[in-house]
Amino acid sequence: KMDNSASGSSFNYDQFQSFQSSYSQPYTQSPYEHPKELISSSLKNEKGLENLLGQNNCFLNVVIQALWHLDAFRDGFVEMDEFKDHHHNDVDSCVYCALKAIFLQYSYSDELVLPPTSLRQALSALFKDQDRFQIGRIDDATEAFEAVLNSLHSCFSDYEICKPLCYAHKVFGIRVAEELRCKRCNAASDTNYTTLFTAYTYVTALRSARKQNSSFRFEDYLRSVGEIEKRTCPNPDCTELCETKRGLVKDPEVFTIGLVWDSSSPDPSEIAEILEMISEDLFLHQIFHLKQQSFYRLRGIICYYGCHYNFFFFNHERQQWFMFDDSLVKVVASDRATIREKCIRGRLQPFALFYEKCREGESLLTSMVILTQHRTLFFVHRKSPSSP
Repeated sequence: KMDNSASGSSFNYDQFQSFQSSYSQPYTQSPYEHPKELISSSLKNEKGLENLLGQNNCFLNVVIQALWHLDAFRDGFVEMDEFKDHHHNDVDSCVYCALKAIFLQYSYSDELVLPPTSLRQALSALFKDQDRFQIGRIDDATEAFEAVLNSLHSCFSDYEICKPLCYAHKVFGIRVAEELRCKRCNAASDTNYTTLFTAYTYVTALRSARKQNSSFRFEDYLRSVGEIEKRTCPNPDCTELCETKRGLVKDPEVFTIGLVWDSSSPDPSEIAEILEMISEDLFLHQIFHLKQQSFYRLRGIICYYGCHYNFFFFNHERQQWFMFDDSLVKVVASDRATIREKCIRGRLQPFALFYEKCREGESLLTSMVILTQHRTLFFVHRKSPSSP
């Protein structure tokens, strides 16, 4: 992300079936000829997404690939049986129906390249009055990600805060509780609650924090950046500036971090520095106050360069990193150092990081690795725990 300072009528099930049928047919007009080396057993069931000249679909394609490849979202979404319950103004602007149609193609189409047309059209129609996400125009990928999730929320809830949680908030929702507490007079503010889909942080702030202490883990940098902001004591008779204490009401299934850059063409050394800070494992309880320990593993990265987005995804079953660049799908590497070098050489800026909660049994292994090595950094090989 660059730093640039729906409710409706009840759902027509017959209309959806007609719409679904039109998008679930195999895509037979693909203009792409894939090299034979890409069509291998290691790429079985992996599909690219269409982005013909002038379509500018790349910002949306990376969002679709992320949603499909994150197990925590895909597995529950494809099994949802709520066609008759959700609501929208019309089928052409329903994000739920559009995404469901694309996921059907992922599941059943034999084509290697799928059209993102249904979701592209739905967002364009939904945000027409705001002049955002319009057909043929590129847009911000992280904003598109949030727009899709907010639209999914609106398909099932008429209220800003959904109880029980809608599916979008169940998987991605970050419910933050903020409180000011003064160290001088011990006064405390009322607790303020905020719900997010993406936790944004400024790249310049992260780099400044690293200059102060280069041995921190990624969680330490994220927490320290959040503590930089100080506010006036809630006690009107006290002039002390207070830190904001942040806690999570509930840990999400996927924790998404948005990196805000102040330049669209940073020096490769800046990209390298950020990549070295990003950890493979994330301990959410070291960023926010949480009652329980919460462990996450990096699964995907949206990158940007020259008005174009692509997506890196780690397949934990195959232990390989994949790159999704519109229609192109390929295995990049099994080692993280190769990904790091590719990003630096290509000046690929990491824009969004997707951390998925570890499965049962993975958490203990992850914590043992961290305790043993003291510091595990994504993209960095370390010969010993004491290595600089």
